[in-house]
Amino acid sequence: MLGYAFGAGTHAYVTSTNRLHDCSTLYVETDSDDINDVIAVLTTHFPQATLGRVTRITRR
Repeated sequence: MLGYAFGAGTHAYVTSTNRLHDCSTLYVETDSDDINDVIAVLTTHFPQATLGRVTRITRR
């Protein structure tokens, strides 16, 4: 489902889950330069999701 949501050129992984707090942490590697585009994809494909902290890392 994550591959479909972000497209073929993107890697998305669930890196951790926490049943106590009912949350999951995703690692998303994408070619998008705009973090807002990534957030829009998440909220479009996962409308029940609640976003927490988002950290942008740029590789050179």
